[in-house]
Amino acid sequence: MLGETDSVHVEEQGSCQITSLSGRTGAG
Repeated sequence: MLGETDSVHVEEQGSCQITSLSGRTGAG
């Protein structure tokens, strides 16, 4: 699920760290 996390990370540039933590922990 790295592709999806990457997409969100790029789209949500403002909340990179939050998206990274939430995405990794949620999508895990």
